[in-house]
Amino acid sequence: MKHEENDHIILRPFMAQGHLRPFLHLATILSHKPELIITILTTPINAVNLRQKITNYKNIIISELPFNGKDYDLPENVENTEKLPLPHVINLFHSSTSLEPHVEEYIKCRLTRPPLAVIFDNFLGWGDRVARKFGSVGIAFSTGGAYGTTAYVSIWCNLPH
Repeated sequence: MKHEENDHIILRPFMAQGHLRPFLHLATILSHKPELIITILTTPINAVNLRQKITNYKNIIISELPFNGKDYDLPENVENTEKLPLPHVINLFHSSTSLEPHVEEYIKCRLTRPPLAVIFDNFLGWGDRVARKFGSVGIAFSTGGAYGTTAYVSIWCNLPH
């Protein structure tokens, strides 16, 4: 089923509580513009958890992407960092790349036209590639605080040469 929409914005958070909640908050802020439809694309277990937190927002859609954590040696029924043993966190990072083709498929098959923007977690750099593929704006969204994000950017831009 294709969504008939005015203007559509796709949100793609990283699969960690400290990332999912800020994206949900961003969605609620964007939802104050009734001409926008905001879709958060996430894994099935995360989708269930997010849906429980938003019940009064008619223009926010939580949509599930296929995900098989077993392919990445993740424990069964674990799709975020909340119950993930620390040694498996790197596996979760690697598993997030498997979602790129599913995001592309969602945009191709479920939207009647490309989204205005794809707002992706700064841990999911491939989100910009997806946005460009559809002629949309790609926006990296940092869920960290201003000080931590500034320190991170400063260190990244000034690596030892």
